[in-house]
Amino acid sequence: MFGYMWLGAWLLTLLIFGVIVVSTGLPNDHVDDGSDVAIVAWFGKVLFLIAVAVTFYEMGAHFSGL
Repeated sequence: MFGYMWLGAWLLTLLIFGVIVVSTGLPNDHVDDGSDVAIVAWFGKVLFLIAVAVTFYEMGAHFSGL
């Protein structure tokens, strides 16, 4: 039962992060003011996509074993 609670919390977290990732758009690489904002934004987007891919892979493995 606690596993499903953690799964629900994790999916809710991914949903919230997904809204943030999609709404921010692509970072502007042409702005060079010495900050690493574009690198951090791209890293966050790639990390989000990896988390979604791993989550759906694990869910698919779970549901195929039922």
